[in-house]
Amino acid sequence: MAGEATGAPGGTGVEVHWRNLTTGGPWTVEQYTPTPDANGIWLLSIPNANPLHRYEVYATYDVKESLSCTYAGTGSITWC
Repeated sequence: MAGEATGAPGGTGVEVHWRNLTTGGPWTVEQYTPTPDANGIWLLSIPNANPLHRYEVYATYDVKESLSCTYAGTGSITWC
């Protein structure tokens, strides 16, 4: 995953929330919170993610929350 934390104060960590839609799993908050680079860009991956499963993801940082994004489980990049 990657995102842009536009307008976040310096040093702000991004909290990533995800769930596996294929297995019907609960929302999980990743323990690692990536810090955006100088351009506000952050990167993170879901540990042991199965590329054939569907996932829903959203991120929060500072006082902002992104829209959710759904990965279709097709093995290809999903842009949201």
